[in-house]
Amino acid sequence: MPIIPDHDLLALIGQGAYGQVWLARNRMGTLRAVKVVYRDQFQQARPYERVLQGIRRYEPISRAHEGLVDVLHLGENSSAGYFYYVMEVADDAGPPAAAGPAPEAANGTAGYVPHTLHLRLKREGRLPVGECLRLGIALTEALEFLHQGGLIHRDLKPSNVVFVGGVPKLADIDLVTLADEPHSWVGTDGFIPPEGPGEVRGDVYSFGKLLYEMATGNDRHEFPNPPTIGVSEGDGRVLAELNQVILRACDPEAPRRHASAEELRQDLLLLAAGKSVRRLRVLERRMARVKRIGVAALAAGVVVGAVSVWQYRQAEAMERLAGESRDRLVRLHVATAVRLMDEGDLMASLPWLVEALRLEQGDPEAGGSPSPADRGGAAAMSQTGGHGNPRRADQPLRAQPRWPPVPDRERRWHRAGVGHGDGRTGNAAPAPRQAHLPRHLQPGRSAVDHRQRRRDRADLGCGQRGAVDAAVGPS
Repeated sequence: MPIIPDHDLLALIGQGAYGQVWLARNRMGTLRAVKVVYRDQFQQARPYERVLQGIRRYEPISRAHEGLVDVLHLGENSSAGYFYYVMEVADDAGPPAAAGPAPEAANGTAGYVPHTLHLRLKREGRLPVGECLRLGIALTEALEFLHQGGLIHRDLKPSNVVFVGGVPKLADIDLVTLADEPHSWVGTDGFIPPEGPGEVRGDVYSFGKLLYEMATGNDRHEFPNPPTIGVSEGDGRVLAELNQVILRACDPEAPRRHASAEELRQDLLLLAAGKSVRRLRVLERRMARVKRIGVAALAAGVVVGAVSVWQYRQAEAMERLAGESRDRLVRLHVATAVRLMDEGDLMASLPWLVEALRLEQGDPEAGGSPSPADRGGAAAMSQTGGHGNPRRADQPLRAQPRWPPVPDRERRWHRAGVGHGDGRTGNAAPAPRQAHLPRHLQPGRSAVDHRQRRRDRADLGCGQRGAVDAAVGPS
């Protein structure tokens, strides 16, 4: 028998793979449960140290939630090869037909029977659906608290759920370990998930099997068979809803299970409130489908937007390049026109200036050099000097006469003077028409007008004399 300081061991009340559970009384006379774990039960030292480390991590958080069995003291006897921990003791279930605790149980004798969920299922078969929901909600809350502390239970089953003061609590914490540590394949057959223990969803799987045994009264190996014990009509509808929760928790594929004990607890709370989990699942699937469609539409919108932005930028780049090309072409046309004017061919430069102006104004039909017809017409105008008279081959471009030749008749009148006879009849010659006189000799004309006309001719060039003559009249 192991030696536990300040405790008297009264009876052996449990035996496990790694140790024993004793009923003990401390110096204050309070009954306690003492778990003793022996080193020789492990083939190697590492698993033994891992269990001890798990108890040390569990001890400080055990008293922070009423759904976890309180660890009151942890000790080790290295020379004897074991460690132990002292816990609160479970309620006394008593004999099967007893209405209350037996007298010997109250005195801490061998009549004590710990009240566990396994014992209750063994005596009552399946539990009412309402009781299943109440116990499931309380235990999943405790399990979520354990997970938030970074610990995994790894051995959830009805025999590891005890009642202390009527409150269900998670017990037998020998396999409690850190969630982020590598784990060995441990646990109880039928409650171990297909992928192995050691993850949050693995604990969810084990708890789903625990719910199955509570709700159906069947053994875990019979999952997912329906209950063989009669179900009332009122429990039938809720049990069908609860079965949907169990099926999801025990899904062989871990990603399809509840992601956490809290998520499982929310489903149980929904059933306890009279709501339908199946209807909720249908809505969730529809929302997931809508979300997928929305994501696809959003992705398509992003792609279309990106393509539109790319096309817009490409159009801007093309427009910028077209503008630069147009500016270069305008400068080229102007340079060509200036060169032609420097060579004295003013008429040939005009089509280039016109084309440059059209390009500058954005004329869609303007797009290159002047047409051959425009250049041919300008060349013809340049050859004729603007009057339709062909220019001699040896005559320079600007070798046009400064004044048009005076008709012989007018020259004779000018020499004879106004009012003189023509010498043939002796009669006075008719007054010459003033329109045919040189401009500076016409009445009302002055030398200033003459100089202005010369400047006009010099500005416009020889090729446009005909237009000037038509505007101001013949000389």
